[in-house]
Amino acid sequence: MVQQRWEASNLHTCILTGNPYDDRFDIRTDGVIVYGHMNFKRRADIWRQHNYVVHFMTGLTSGSYDEYLSGKFDNEKHYHERQQLADGTRLEKGPSLPLLSPTESFTKYLKQLIQQAIDADASRIYLTEPEYAIETGYSPVFKNAWRNLYGQAWQDQTTSTQNRYLSGLLKHNLFLNQINELTNFAKLYARSQGKTVECYIGIQSLISYVQWGLISPQSQLLDLPTVDGLLGMISMKTARTPNVYKGIRQQRTFETALLEYSYFANLTRGARQQLVLMHDPLDEHEENTWETYQRDYHATLAASLMQPDVSQFLTIPWPKRVLVSRFSREGSPVGVKTGIPDNFFTQILILSNAVKNINQAKFRRQFAGYGVGILVSDTALFQRTGSHTVDPNFPNFFGSAMPLIKQGIVPEIMPIEHLGYPGFLEQIQVLILSYSFMKPASEDYHKTLAEWVKAGHVLIFIDDLVDSFNNVPEWWNNAKPNYQSPAEHLFHALGISRKPIFNDVYFVGRGRVILRQIKPSSFTKDKKGAQEIIDLVKHGLQLAGQNRFRFRAQNYVKVRRGPYLVAAVLEESTSLKPIQIKGKLVKLFDHTLPFSRKFTLHPGDQGIYINLNWINRSKPRILASASSIQNIKRSHGKISFTSTGPANSNCITKIFFPKKPRKIEVTKNGEPFPHKSGFIRVRKILTLEHENCAAQITIRIEHPEKKFSNKLEVIKSWFPFLRKDDTEWH
Repeated sequence: MVQQRWEASNLHTCILTGNPYDDRFDIRTDGVIVYGHMNFKRRADIWRQHNYVVHFMTGLTSGSYDEYLSGKFDNEKHYHERQQLADGTRLEKGPSLPLLSPTESFTKYLKQLIQQAIDADASRIYLTEPEYAIETGYSPVFKNAWRNLYGQAWQDQTTSTQNRYLSGLLKHNLFLNQINELTNFAKLYARSQGKTVECYIGIQSLISYVQWGLISPQSQLLDLPTVDGLLGMISMKTARTPNVYKGIRQQRTFETALLEYSYFANLTRGARQQLVLMHDPLDEHEENTWETYQRDYHATLAASLMQPDVSQFLTIPWPKRVLVSRFSREGSPVGVKTGIPDNFFTQILILSNAVKNINQAKFRRQFAGYGVGILVSDTALFQRTGSHTVDPNFPNFFGSAMPLIKQGIVPEIMPIEHLGYPGFLEQIQVLILSYSFMKPASEDYHKTLAEWVKAGHVLIFIDDLVDSFNNVPEWWNNAKPNYQSPAEHLFHALGISRKPIFNDVYFVGRGRVILRQIKPSSFTKDKKGAQEIIDLVKHGLQLAGQNRFRFRAQNYVKVRRGPYLVAAVLEESTSLKPIQIKGKLVKLFDHTLPFSRKFTLHPGDQGIYINLNWINRSKPRILASASSIQNIKRSHGKISFTSTGPANSNCITKIFFPKKPRKIEVTKNGEPFPHKSGFIRVRKILTLEHENCAAQITIRIEHPEKKFSNKLEVIKSWFPFLRKDDTEWH
């Protein structure tokens, strides 16, 4: 068997596919997630033979489960386990893809699939999309689960706020218990076979689940000892979900993706679990042009790289879908559709390879302000509908979040359930909290918040206190003293009046509490509302830092990760002016990888660049490539490496050389391989172009060595301001 390149926990990139190996899909990521159980071992073995670490993925609600539904698995039919609406309709995700409930028998069936995957040497198990539709809850199996948990006859969730809340809680817990049982089984079975396996759960963000009307366990997944990580399934589809800002409902793809990725980054902050973030260059469920897909791919990818401490990515889900789908081009005749443009696919390959190297120690943000967090909770899913609803547009969340982003602040979206995690609030100076759309599951959160405020921080509490979900039977009204709402308990824990005067500021220890009696959704209605939340946060930063945390409104956000610069200019912001990105720059959002000392970004644009000023320029450096670069070897005046990539695609590689190379050899199996090359002396960049090949192409380059380079580097080491990041290609 071919030796695998990485341990499962050290993977930087992977793809997701249900197809057997095909050299057209050989993206050369570190690993491959093979979806589905049918013929899994045969498919896995072929991918492994091509030097991929193999993972297994299956869905928790839908998949190719005909053998289970039809009774082939246990001689009992299970069609009645589909999620069901009040009128008897059973939901489906697509043809032959019913949405199933997490029953005992289905869990037993999934264990068999996990066992088969472990037997086939899968190093990681992905269990994805544990999703219960909010409008369901009428199937026989759900009614039975209600009786088992609550000890009473099933109640229609539409009859009261309490039943709505209990229905949501049950749906949440059913999946949480199923995941706990499945991951425990996977660990024990692997151990019995002398193996180890990692268990990851694939979910979408709380933000998109609320908007789409789905219930899924979120924060409590990280309390399960057998869960090793999460897959943040953010895509164009989730990021394109419209929201309201200044009274206008529309798609805000970059900003929404930024909030979703922030949520996932904070979901695992302080936890032992790892996080994998997904990039998706295509949304098969919408009919758009290739140019639209390219713009939204840029937006979501740039947003993902603005999160520190995240360096594992699912870069291309379903590569076959990307290559075989046909869509129109801007300006083309109506009805004329084409496959993916070569330039777009080359760009995808460049970026997929670039993110392998994105785990850089040096991370710096250039935002308008720092240290602002917005608390959210899984319980927002339980309030999605009812007498006091969470609007599908989620305005009580976006009312606080979107105005800040439009001013150049990227708030940290933080699950309240993790307040007790180590270092969770370490970088936060101002927290925004509202119980208008969620409720705290424990009184312990308020004790933590009180201690945090007393230490010198600022809590902004925004709520009109008019919410029928305050009356559901929960901890704040089930004990003595009795509280009319969780907000009342919070005020008591903070040491202020249980019924304080709103629209005022309270001193709590060395910190402050700002109270505003209004729903956060009011901030979405117009320009005045957006400015109100901005003023509240600005005031909070001033109180927290005595002007150390100053708010400087700007229409852009930037992040540096080692030699990489990620930037975005915002629409609907403080200015319509473009910004200039300056340096010795190679642009990655362009299939030609152009070099310039200045690039312009306009509102609505994003960019990723390599800045040559931030690398060690004393020796050759591979800057970017549309192929996977491996086996790098250096000797005096020579550098060699191998290049592999999907068949029938174009490869461009940019390499920095201090001096012009003397000789370039490109070979395959020892024979010369067609290529083009060019070196621009003033830029010191070699451009190498050839066709990609799944078999290794070997490149050998001879170059003059830079004189006195060792002495120069020693001298630079004496002065920190002269040091460069010495990055290396994976």
